[in-house]
Amino acid sequence: MKKIVVFLFCLCCSFLFINAQPKREFRATWLTTVWAIDWPKTSGSTNQIAELKQKIATLKNANLNATCFQVRSMCDAMYNSAYEPWSKVLTGTRGVNPGYDPLAVAITEAHNLGIELHAWLNPYRYESTAGTNGNMDIRKNHPDWLLTYSGGSVILDPGNPEVVTYIANIVKDILLKYDVDGILFDDYFYAYEGTPSSLDAASQAKYKPAGMSLSNWRRSNINSMVAAVYNVIQSTKPWVRFGVSPFGIWTTDASVAAAHQLTLPSGITGGNMYEQIYCDPVAWMKAGTVDYISPQLYWPTTSSGQDYDVLCPWWSNTTKTLYERRSDGKKIHFYSSMTRSSTTNSESNLQVERTRVSDVIGAPGHIFYNTTNFLANNYPAELVASSGKFYRKALVPPITWKNHPTLPAPTNLNVSGTSMTWQYKLSSSPNTEARFSIYCYPKGTDPTTAMANPAYLLGMSYSPSFTLSSSYNSSYTYAVCTMDRYGNEFGTAFFNAPSNVTVTTGNATNIAKTSATLNGSTNAASGDITEMGFQWRLSSASTYNTLYGTYSDGNISASLTGLTAGTSYTFRAFVTTSSGTVYGGIKTFTTTQLTPPTVVTGSATNVTETTANLSGTITAGDEAITGKGFQYKVSGGNYASIVGTLSGTTLSASLSSLMTGTTYTYRAYATTNSSTYYGSERTFTTIAVVPPTVTTNDASNVEGLSATLNGDVVVGSEALLEKGFEWKTTVGGTYTKISGVLSETTMMANLSGLQYSTGYTFRAYAKTATATHYGVEKTFITTQDPAVLEGTVNITEIWNKPIASTNYLYSGNIQRSMAYYDGKLYIPKISTEGRCDIINASTGNLSSSIKVENFDNKWNMMNVAISNDGQIMFGSSLIGSYYIRVNFSNRVSGGLSDTRDIITNFGRSDYFYYYGDFHTSTGGYLLALSNTSNKVIKVPAANGVFGTPVMMYNTSLPTGSSSKVFPINETEFFAHTIDFLPTVHISPNGTLKDAFGGSSVNPSETSGIVVFTFKGRKFMVIPASRYGSIEVYDITNGMLNAEKVINGTANLGSNANDSFTLGLCANVESDRVMIYVLAPNNGLAAYALTIYTSTVDNQKVSKIKGSVYNTPNGIRVEVPEAAMVEIYDIRGVLVKKQHINSTTEFALRRGAYIVKIDNQPFKVIR
Repeated sequence: MKKIVVFLFCLCCSFLFINAQPKREFRATWLTTVWAIDWPKTSGSTNQIAELKQKIATLKNANLNATCFQVRSMCDAMYNSAYEPWSKVLTGTRGVNPGYDPLAVAITEAHNLGIELHAWLNPYRYESTAGTNGNMDIRKNHPDWLLTYSGGSVILDPGNPEVVTYIANIVKDILLKYDVDGILFDDYFYAYEGTPSSLDAASQAKYKPAGMSLSNWRRSNINSMVAAVYNVIQSTKPWVRFGVSPFGIWTTDASVAAAHQLTLPSGITGGNMYEQIYCDPVAWMKAGTVDYISPQLYWPTTSSGQDYDVLCPWWSNTTKTLYERRSDGKKIHFYSSMTRSSTTNSESNLQVERTRVSDVIGAPGHIFYNTTNFLANNYPAELVASSGKFYRKALVPPITWKNHPTLPAPTNLNVSGTSMTWQYKLSSSPNTEARFSIYCYPKGTDPTTAMANPAYLLGMSYSPSFTLSSSYNSSYTYAVCTMDRYGNEFGTAFFNAPSNVTVTTGNATNIAKTSATLNGSTNAASGDITEMGFQWRLSSASTYNTLYGTYSDGNISASLTGLTAGTSYTFRAFVTTSSGTVYGGIKTFTTTQLTPPTVVTGSATNVTETTANLSGTITAGDEAITGKGFQYKVSGGNYASIVGTLSGTTLSASLSSLMTGTTYTYRAYATTNSSTYYGSERTFTTIAVVPPTVTTNDASNVEGLSATLNGDVVVGSEALLEKGFEWKTTVGGTYTKISGVLSETTMMANLSGLQYSTGYTFRAYAKTATATHYGVEKTFITTQDPAVLEGTVNITEIWNKPIASTNYLYSGNIQRSMAYYDGKLYIPKISTEGRCDIINASTGNLSSSIKVENFDNKWNMMNVAISNDGQIMFGSSLIGSYYIRVNFSNRVSGGLSDTRDIITNFGRSDYFYYYGDFHTSTGGYLLALSNTSNKVIKVPAANGVFGTPVMMYNTSLPTGSSSKVFPINETEFFAHTIDFLPTVHISPNGTLKDAFGGSSVNPSETSGIVVFTFKGRKFMVIPASRYGSIEVYDITNGMLNAEKVINGTANLGSNANDSFTLGLCANVESDRVMIYVLAPNNGLAAYALTIYTSTVDNQKVSKIKGSVYNTPNGIRVEVPEAAMVEIYDIRGVLVKKQHINSTTEFALRRGAYIVKIDNQPFKVIR
């Protein structure tokens, strides 16, 4: 027979309330096993069992009445699980049987001591560091269930329905095997670090409903899991309490609270877990899928942004508000979860008191985190001291709202010495299993009053026996109440009571809206009874009313009238004899609800693209209808309301301004003074509009002052109200409309009044009754002013993306490199997340992003290079290493396909370049310049394989920060640092071949270079400042004779660029060269470089006769066949005339000249 030893406080002076301590109060700690935080601290089964028992006994001696024992922390088990391996903390190895069952030991010990045992599970967490559990259990059998975060944590995928079923089955396995009193989940749902949309993309594709937002879907996943667990408990052991302990702040979004008709607590700031981990405890409470909520209020009463004194009453009041809105009478308890970490005893005592003061439903509670911290600073001894907050014992608050049978009173109670024993006949139904509450009070005290006083409560027992701390005292009455597993007390057995009269309170019968029949029984003879009847009150009140009853063969009954519908009442039977008044146990009942209106949602009719008529019926119930109409929403969104018209019982309303081709959910509603009632949800879909297809084509007939805009418009299901083009100057312009001429599907418009050498952006458009539809943006550049001299180089800004207004540029100099390939720009982000953004080179807008790999070193994403055959590479020397790291990826899908480390031993090299193919037999090579050692490394490659590196050392090679090289051909390359202008070198020795002459170029203390050939001339682009300004040089005749053709462009910003580099790349087109400039921490821009060529008189000249180029000493004339060359100065004076048969150079001074080749004129400036 199990026995319980407790202290019997029977001294008269001690039967006073201490600090108004409640008789019903949940008191527990989190007994944490993950990482062995609280237990086990020892090894071996014998030591661990003794340690666990000692822990539980210490909690019981602190007058706690429950412990929350963590049995599943990382998809493992502290019990004999049918699904998961034994926990690693028991033996040091996951899956090894420890030789005993910790949960079974904990339950037996807790019940022997008369306290509850709640099994605490973490529902989703699998690993805190990826790979810790190895390739076993879930990772081996269900890898698709796991989500791995960049921070290293791994969880079960909440969006996978198989995971929901798995968690529910785990809970059911525990319920069927173990006599637990509760199931408790903590706050780990989706990870706190935030869940990128790409992480659970597979589940989204399979399970997320169309039109439902990602946030709402993730919250619904958590809600579904909570509901599934609750339903399993109700169908298996409904008396087992189910609680969840969410983060202490529900949301900081006032609109979310308003949608639930709630107001957020004033002055509270912090994380919005509604959006971060997708936790919505308000939804669980509204749905009634938890028995208690225990938010983690881990802040002191002195906190300015998370004040315990504000949050605690808000949660308590919100819990009451939400269950009062329910029509089924279900309540939800609020137990505060409080931290003992770095919390003084006085602060903990203050929080206990604040929780009691905040209680509005008679069910306060406290769960302390964690057990080790709870036991620190001698806190248990302080709690049970005569002035302590837990000086009196307490029973857990009862669950009164669930169906439960009436249990009989114990019989044959006997007290002898320190032993209390009684008898109780158990039913075969597990729903009638009983526990017992034990009392001792001065003889002659009213028993009902005495047993409501925690001063007389000795404790609880799971068996029909109890051990007193002192021997029987005839001055006291001893009492034992039957208490069911829900915590409800029933009939009482007394020992040494003033009389042997017993009274049992029966169930209320004939319960109606405003009346009920109260029932009871007694063993008192009719002739001994002086008064009998019932005491009754509102369950929320504290003062009883008296109703006298009638007696018949030991049964007492009375009719109670004048009640309120849908209201909970408490009552007890009483009998008064000459020996005094004896009371039965406390019972409750709830009057039936008023007959609600019948609300039926009808069909939607006359549905068009933007309108619909809704119908329904409302049949009034007991209350008048005060409001009526419909609620409607886009599937997955929030409801909006429209007032309806009620004619008889027919309800109708018309919706307008709807979205085309959209599915709406709607329901009828009726409001009375007591509640709002809804019909079932129905749906309709508005007619989809087929929009016109609008295509912007290239501009044609582009001249200096005019152009023709072109496009296509294919008419859809709506008539066109307007059509044409919108156009503007590309830089700084705003759109202007011009009407288009439509011939079948082809549309054009002629623009005039334009400016020479100016970039313009335009797009086709077509307007219908529902929307304006656009084609993509296109650009063109007007031709140069004819007055401008032949061969003049011009640069035009096409687009400009400042960092402040661009969603893919980041502050902090973490984007320093850029590569162009096939109409796209590739810009890596220097971080461990391994991300590269892909930009549409035509518009400067973000096209997509690729994920390479989660790196342990952010410099893996310092530099980007792309081979001619499309192989993308990322890397750098990783700063301080002796090699260059090259990471290979896929330009479209990302991922890390290979990593090569090229040993250099030449110090730091931030950037490398690639020339030629990588995967073909032709191949190419990788080139990098050391910052410090006058060295260049050249690594040949072919057929996807790097060859033997060639190291070039030459004192003419520049040194300095942000070193860069730019390949010219198979043997020549440019070298450049922030301290040295670009120079040309030759492999294999790095010998200097060419350099700038004179002082026409000044270092900008910024590296960056791109070189290209366009229309027979070679150009170099280098930084003019570190803020994005560039200048262009014509180096056709060598760098010694370089000519600056474009002065510094405008800076892209003024933010600090501590990387001292610009990312530069170019793409040569038929009529222009696109130059792209990335200024770290400032912006990204695109420019078009053009060369003016004069218009030739087609009536006189049928073909181009030749070409004219500048040379260091004059000009070079190239002709395909014999021709007469005449050269005139700016005054029209003939200075040279010669018949030539091939390329010929003419010595000329600097100036402007007209060169005629067989009378075909060319303008040239030296």
